[in-house]
Amino acid sequence: MRGFTLIEIIVYVAILAIILSFISGFIFNGVNSSSKIQAWQEVSDNGRFVENKILEAVQSSQGVN
Repeated sequence: MRGFTLIEIIVYVAILAIILSFISGFIFNGVNSSSKIQAWQEVSDNGRFVENKILEAVQSSQGVN
């Protein structure tokens, strides 16, 4: 007889599901990390912008009242 038994097919499908879940976990972590990096970069850019605005205001001031 040729072919696969039901047990073999269930084992193959289970192994495939485990492998795919690991792969999708890695992909999800990569996407999540990318989003965190973009958010951190935006916060850093905004901080730099505010720092420059404060520096300009301080440098152009005449004195302290």
